[in-house]
Amino acid sequence: MCEKYFTTKQNRNSIVKIFKCTPISVSYHEYEVQDQRQFHICVEKANSLNLVQLRLTSLCDDSWMAISTVDTAAFEKIKTDQALHVTFQEFVDHLINILVSCRKGELSVSLEKCDHSSFRLNIFERRSFRNLTHLSMPVEKAPLETVLYHLSEKNSGLQKQITGLNDQVGALKDELSRREEICVRLQGEVNQFPKKLQEERQKTLLETSEEIEDFKKAVQQLQKEKVSEEKRLQEINLKNLEKLEQMKKENFRLNQGISDQSAKFDALTMELAGLRSQNRRLTEENAKLQEAASEVACKGRKQELNAMDLKRQLKDQREKVLSCEKQISDLTAELEAERSLCRTKRNSLQIATEENSKANSIILKLRKKNDSLTEKLCSTKELTAKQERIIEEKSKEIRKFSEILKTMEQKLKDYAENGKEVTTTMENLHDAIDAIEEKYTRKLGDLSHKLLGTKQPNILLQRNRI
Repeated sequence: MCEKYFTTKQNRNSIVKIFKCTPISVSYHEYEVQDQRQFHICVEKANSLNLVQLRLTSLCDDSWMAISTVDTAAFEKIKTDQALHVTFQEFVDHLINILVSCRKGELSVSLEKCDHSSFRLNIFERRSFRNLTHLSMPVEKAPLETVLYHLSEKNSGLQKQITGLNDQVGALKDELSRREEICVRLQGEVNQFPKKLQEERQKTLLETSEEIEDFKKAVQQLQKEKVSEEKRLQEINLKNLEKLEQMKKENFRLNQGISDQSAKFDALTMELAGLRSQNRRLTEENAKLQEAASEVACKGRKQELNAMDLKRQLKDQREKVLSCEKQISDLTAELEAERSLCRTKRNSLQIATEENSKANSIILKLRKKNDSLTEKLCSTKELTAKQERIIEEKSKEIRKFSEILKTMEQKLKDYAENGKEVTTTMENLHDAIDAIEEKYTRKLGDLSHKLLGTKQPNILLQRNRI
């Protein structure tokens, strides 16, 4: 009864294909005969039940099919017989991993026939001493209803593929017509392209020749301006150099006068220091004399005269000191005037130097302007050469477009031939499907005759299974 769960249409939504149909080489043992055959192996599982079905289908004969359905009871029997230590879900996961290893060629599969309808599926690892069996499962030949169900499923899949191919053929025809329209449009553009290119070339040459003439006139005008400006700047530079020489001589003379005045000032300063020391000495002597006069006021007329003489000498010395201080102040004022004159001359010298540097910077700017104009002239020449190269490249592109057009015409012919090939392929597929249907109809008739002949034994076998 578990086998019918996988062939009921109502249960197809709850069945998941956990291992897709994969061709695997199986060692087939039938009594004493052993050969290598190719089988499609597929594993399906019920979502809400502990139910798994492994299906083997011959690669040469789709009507030969064997199944192994594992439910909870069958799993417990396999677990006890082979000493497995896993749950049902872990058993399913390990089964998938083992089949993946078989697909890679790491493990081997053998199918041994026990009687006319039962087999034993062994998955083992080949070793030098003895083979190590990983899993052994009982397999039975699928009933007729199961075979017919899966054949109808496969037939519906083929019908879907044919529908998809028909859709692809229609899409290819639409693409072919669209590309033909594109080719016609491109052909028109290619025919108009040489005329447009010639017009663009003439227009570019006219614009370029006008720009070159304008640049030549501008360069000639700038060269004239450059010559006149260089002459004017040379004259200014010569005048500034003459002024600079004069100012240098004047500066040297002023520095010499300042050094002489400094020497005089130093001499007067030393003389003033001597007079001050003499004044201090005289003041001290006067104080001493006044003390002596106060002590000897009674000594006579002669000492009073001496005192008067000393006072007169003191007054003369003071007048000398005042005249020296006046000379010092006059010399200081003259020195300050000479220093201010020197500062003004230094400022005028600095201004002349700055004017000279400005004139040099103007000369440099004019030279840079001349260099930039020369570079522009070179760039225009390069632009003319580039435009000539572009014209050559456009002509090459025209030749390429013509080649592309030829290749596209060849492709259109190929697409037309491919469309014919697809049509012939569809006709061959329809013929193959008709042949398959006739083949399976004939086999079903034979099987139905056999089924009528062996009806009673099959009923007894079904009762024994129940």
